[in-house]
Amino acid sequence: MSDNTSTNSRTETYYDDEISISELLMKLWAKRGLIVMLPLLLAGLTITGLIFNKTSQQTVLNYYIELNGISLSATNSDSDSDSDNRITARYPNGLVFSPQDLKNPSVLQPLARKYDIDTDQLAKHVDVDFGTPLGNGVLVEYEAALSANSKASAEALAAINERYQKKLAATARRGLKITVDYVALVTSKEAGQQLAVDLATTWNNVFTTQFKTQINPSTISAGLSRYELDITTTEGFLAADNQLEQVSNGLRQLASDGRLAGLTTEYGVTPSDLIGYLADFRTIYFDPLYVNAFSKAEGLSAIYRRDIQLQLEEISKEIEELSGRLTDIREFRSGSMAPAASSRDMVTSSAQYDGSALNEVVELAERAALSDYLTQTLNARRNLVAERGVLETKLKRIDDSSLSSISISEEFLQSAVARYKDVISSYAALMEAARASLIAETPSYFSPITQPDTSGKLLERRDLLFIALALALGGMLAVIAALIWPVKD
Repeated sequence: MSDNTSTNSRTETYYDDEISISELLMKLWAKRGLIVMLPLLLAGLTITGLIFNKTSQQTVLNYYIELNGISLSATNSDSDSDSDNRITARYPNGLVFSPQDLKNPSVLQPLARKYDIDTDQLAKHVDVDFGTPLGNGVLVEYEAALSANSKASAEALAAINERYQKKLAATARRGLKITVDYVALVTSKEAGQQLAVDLATTWNNVFTTQFKTQINPSTISAGLSRYELDITTTEGFLAADNQLEQVSNGLRQLASDGRLAGLTTEYGVTPSDLIGYLADFRTIYFDPLYVNAFSKAEGLSAIYRRDIQLQLEEISKEIEELSGRLTDIREFRSGSMAPAASSRDMVTSSAQYDGSALNEVVELAERAALSDYLTQTLNARRNLVAERGVLETKLKRIDDSSLSSISISEEFLQSAVARYKDVISSYAALMEAARASLIAETPSYFSPITQPDTSGKLLERRDLLFIALALALGGMLAVIAALIWPVKD
């Protein structure tokens, strides 16, 4: 009898510990309002947050453009700066390009007048930086490379990172991202879109016409006189002499540029041809013109002679100072060789790092620095010696008394004037042809990639994933809360 009683009690205890599915369902049904409302509440909060975030982005227009004619070059730098700073963008004439060129006052001022906006406000709410949507593809490729080499060594991962960082920087610098906050500028979205387009167009016009970034600055600086020079007079000859020096420099720039070396005037004259004509002019007509210009004891010729002498004295002092530097460097290097050799022997014979090893490293660094400084000093001294030789030749021409008795015919002077005008007019024609050729080669520094627009729709396809996750999380929390909710008796 007692055995049956104990068996029944154990059976009742066992059934009491079982989970009743019907009881769980009843609990969930009793809290059905919570199970429905909590997921909807979390989904609503998620949608509200997404819309609020996108609404704040809708006030900013993004305009992507691709750069044309702006070349990229790697900067030789051993610093630890990121790869973005190692790539330099340049205009065709070699000047460094910066996105801030689009916010140059010469660019913003006409836009400020057109849209009736203060220039400072325009500069504050318009931003320009390197960037292009094409970088997204490089990012995907970069992430795939990291995933495929997840078990690689640290050195391999570092190499992959450096390679793709350079690729990302180069890709980004092939375009610009123009952002316009049209709400802050108190204008309409349509006006903001047109402002972004006009900003790029105005920058292109200003930097091609006003700043002339399509041709080398040293060539542009060889400008011609606005008035006709009379090279038969002393003052006219001196001005023409300086002008011919500038023309010579400009012709060398044109002849060394592969894009412009083949340019011709309407008479078929190339930069190389004109260099030869200029050399003939100096050989045949220059010395007689020098005699004619300085044959009379005029005040201007005396002043010119004095200026040459002063320049010679100044250059001689600079050459003397550079020669003293070279002597000091030679004495320093000869005096430091012996200590360096003894310290080297000391390091070789000893296995320890002591002060002598550090001294040797410092000595080697000093020698490397002195070697670069020595090269720069020698180059500067050579240039000054060449410049002094040119000035001495000019002074000898002026002081040569044997030439003062030579008479120059009027016919020869007229022929020299005609040759001079021909050289100048040919150079002016080449310059115009060079500008036209470069403008035709790169008619515009940019081409649109996208139209000015906001970052996207209020709710995009990827946002549905966040809403689904919010619904799932709300449902899980609601079920857990319903199950642990105490049941009333």
